[in-house]
Amino acid sequence: MTLRRSLFRLLALALPCIGLFAGAPARAAGSYRTSGDCDGFPKVSLRTPDGLCVGLVAAGLRFARGVAVIGDDIYVADMGSWEKGRGRLLRIPDRGRGTPQVLLTKLDRPNGLVATPDGTLLLGLAGRIVSVDPKASPPGLRDVVTNLPNDGRHPLAALALAPDGTLYVNVGTATDHCEHADDSAPDPAKPCQETEGTPPRGSVLRIAAGALPADAR
Repeated sequence: MTLRRSLFRLLALALPCIGLFAGAPARAAGSYRTSGDCDGFPKVSLRTPDGLCVGLVAAGLRFARGVAVIGDDIYVADMGSWEKGRGRLLRIPDRGRGTPQVLLTKLDRPNGLVATPDGTLLLGLAGRIVSVDPKASPPGLRDVVTNLPNDGRHPLAALALAPDGTLYVNVGTATDHCEHADDSAPDPAKPCQETEGTPPRGSVLRIAAGALPADAR
């Protein structure tokens, strides 16, 4: 079984707990009830299709937003809070069975996390996408996409990487339905002003590999 398929079967990230631990025993499974075994992890008491189970790999995360796999290492983006500078990047080695390691702290609302073919990570932060070399000591941040909007109701940066290296990045909207500051409804006869900026809100950017690093403006 591949590690990626194992993650589909096994990965459960428990959020509102204190501390961080891997391979959590049933008595320390946070808000998740566990009973039995799921490929060496505590089996979470969830109804699943035949042949599948969910194992508790890690608990104690405050606001897990992204997961990526490089080799035998699982990387987790933990936003921590909606407050700025509370995020972390963690590594859980040995296919989720090792001791969790905190690689970076004080990150600004980390969200999307993608592994690249060269073994680096692309991490979405508020207002930008950065590249992280997880094997460096300490791992540094290198800007890949800058000047993404990071205000309003949907400031988090999500991303996807195509096989040819093209990067797709979301641009979140500042509102839920173009409502005004006083929460009144927009004029349906007029275009939403959010779509007229650079980059337009509520859009997906497509950036060719050769165009990186890029300025979203």
